[in-house]
Amino acid sequence: RLAAVLRLREPSWAVCALRSGHFAGAVFKGQEAVVHKAIHRYTIRAKSGGSQSAADSGKSIKSAGSSLRRYGETRLKEEVKELMVDKWAE
Repeated sequence: RLAAVLRLREPSWAVCALRSGHFAGAVFKGQEAVVHKAIHRYTIRAKSGGSQSAADSGKSIKSAGSSLRRYGETRLKEEVKELMVDKWAE
């Protein structure tokens, strides 16, 4: 059914995936990719796993690594928002 709809019309649709400091997204018109982007930021604690923000709850951690991971989380949120709101809004 989806293939038939895509052949007859050209709907615009998007696919986004976000997990563990990785973002991948694309906007399609019909079957053709109009724009796509993948972003990676250092946000996950090595070996122990999990995000830095989850490890920070109730603690005051001030190591260089934790600062980099917090910064990575912030930048990833900002970049994804910028893509969705500004660049891919059309």
